Amino acid sequence: MGLLPHDSGKTRLTARLARQLLASGVKVEAFKPVGGHSVWDGGPGVPYTLRARVLVGNDAVRLGRALGRRPEELQAVDVLLAPPDPLRYAGRLRDYLDASESFARTAVLARVSECAGGGMRHEHYAVVDGPRLAPALERLVSEVASSLEPPPRPVSRAELTALLSRGVAAADSCVRSLASRGRLVLVESYNDVVVPVPAALESALFIAVGPGRAMVYRGGDVVRALRALSATQPGAARAYEVLSLVRPVEAVAVEYARGDDEAGPDVEELASVVARHLDAG
Repeated sequence: MGLLPHDSGKTRLTARLARQLLASGVKVEAFKPVGGHSVWDGGPGVPYTLRARVLVGNDAVRLGRALGRRPEELQAVDVLLAPPDPLRYAGRLRDYLDASESFARTAVLARVSECAGGGMRHEHYAVVDGPRLAPALERLVSEVASSLEPPPRPVSRAELTALLSRGVAAADSCVRSLASRGRLVLVESYNDVVVPVPAALESALFIAVGPGRAMVYRGGDVVRALRALSATQPGAARAYEVLSLVRPVEAVAVEYARGDDEAGPDVEELASVVARHLDAG
């Protein structure tokens, strides 16, 4: 989980940790159950989507590269976001900021995938009552939508909300399937949410990531705090709420890394901490 809502460094550290564990001989998987990304952020998700014809987020692409896997296999739910045309908010920039920061009001395309038969079955959706976009964004979203296979089904924002609830259940099934294969599964949450899917409640460890630091918590301690807050449902609790009630069992200093493939003593130490606590049960 991230200690901050944005830019905590979760994906970079998850990718580096996965590579370090693989190099140490650990059978490991990484999974980003739910993610969203902007069509305008310049990340690797949109170019990959156009090539692969399946909607994939930036973080899943990065994790796929770290593990040598197809990114769409590492994410069950992805939502493409696009901020509205600022010209429509001339003189009302506070409203523009509110609209641009709203997940529901900026969703334009989505994918929900189910794990089945050792693979994944994808469904795409296009939000018909989404934001009014600037011309460049409208063209880009249209290009992405036209590339998708299967083609996106039209849905309203209200229908998308229901579909995403189904997507969380599908993502949970994928995580459990990976864990049943006897592999260590690194589940990367979104933003600073503690529980992205119900299966996370069975985690042996939680790692909270912030700039320059990774703090490791026993799974049982975090779950007890979640229950004390009556916040065990996916997305119900943020890191600051839960971690105010528990203490980390380890804290590792994380160095600035220039790439997701960068090794170093920091990630070696974190991998050792993870292995030690897992071995201890």
